[in-house]
Amino acid sequence: MGLNHLCHLWSTFSSHENGTFFVVQVVSRPFGFVLAKLPESEGLRQGKQVHAVLLTSRVDMNLLSLSSKLVGTYASCGDMGSAKLVFDKIPKPNVFALNWMVLASAFNGHYDEAIGYFYLMQELGVIGNKFTFPVMLKVCVGLMDLNKGKEVHAVVNKLGFAKDVSLANALIDMYCKCGSVCHAQRVFDRMLDRDVASWTSMICGYFNVAKTDQALLLFERMKLDGLEPNYFTWNAMIAGFARCGDTSEQCTSL
Repeated sequence: MGLNHLCHLWSTFSSHENGTFFVVQVVSRPFGFVLAKLPESEGLRQGKQVHAVLLTSRVDMNLLSLSSKLVGTYASCGDMGSAKLVFDKIPKPNVFALNWMVLASAFNGHYDEAIGYFYLMQELGVIGNKFTFPVMLKVCVGLMDLNKGKEVHAVVNKLGFAKDVSLANALIDMYCKCGSVCHAQRVFDRMLDRDVASWTSMICGYFNVAKTDQALLLFERMKLDGLEPNYFTWNAMIAGFARCGDTSEQCTSL
């Protein structure tokens, strides 16, 4: 069912007695589907068209998380003003809406706003997920705020997400870029499973603080662990040696 068909359904049944009830039952679900697909297809213009149709109806915008989907549509299309307007009218925003506000704020460089939405999430008792925390860790890097990074890490531990490899990698990356390689090493050492990204992030971290020997040791340990260096690992090694002013002899011996 296309967007034009949905709009036609609304215009047809809204003039009938009990038309609103019909639209709530029949049209709201497809609208939710269309909103979910808009960021990948028609985008902002048709997102606003859907929003306009919903506003002229008496459909409960909280039904099927329509408001949250609108937030996602506007945020993903870069219309933060509209995203905020819709978000502010949601009585109890869910993790989907909050994640979009965190992500869009961070993407636009509004790091303080992203942190504000993260704190709001905690105040409302909304549990973040694996999409929430990598973005927040990037925000901490953007602000170069190690203490905020530790706060996010504490929430990650509290929710039991620390064992997730991609999230652990994001923590390592944050600590290394915020200048605390020792904290990054602790996260790394506690990982039950490590991938190439885990090792590469730690290697970068040690190069950043001019600990070339430690970086080289990790590189060798990674290979002993059965993992092959990838494009990013090799780039990290070459850039690291160049930054630290080491001779090409070490590079050629790798």
